[in-house]
Amino acid sequence: MIEVQELDNISVVKIVSKLYSVDKLILTITKLLESGTNTIVSFNSEINIETSLLQRLFTMNVLAIKNKCSFLIANFTSTQLNIIENSEYSEKFTFAPTLSEAQDIVYMEEIERELDLK
Repeated sequence: MIEVQELDNISVVKIVSKLYSVDKLILTITKLLESGTNTIVSFNSEINIETSLLQRLFTMNVLAIKNKCSFLIANFTSTQLNIIENSEYSEKFTFAPTLSEAQDIVYMEEIERELDLK
């Protein structure tokens, strides 16, 4: 199951249960990014991260760049982080250990875009 929560100008997509649909997750993220909404995906400790999920999330990262918005992954366990870091996609995502830190990164990226530094 997934939930979408709004925090300022950021949408937080929370994966709250391991009983979630990857297709629904990707569709939700796609709609947000296509509308130019800064988006953070927040995992919980029960989620298994597989290469196929990372590959699909990578396409979301590309979509965020195209639409000049931010896309981050946050709230992962050390096991989840190890899987991400050992994948071919590790350098292609922006990560933050907490939701608060992810929000700070989004605000910094917004300033960079406003200053046309990125």
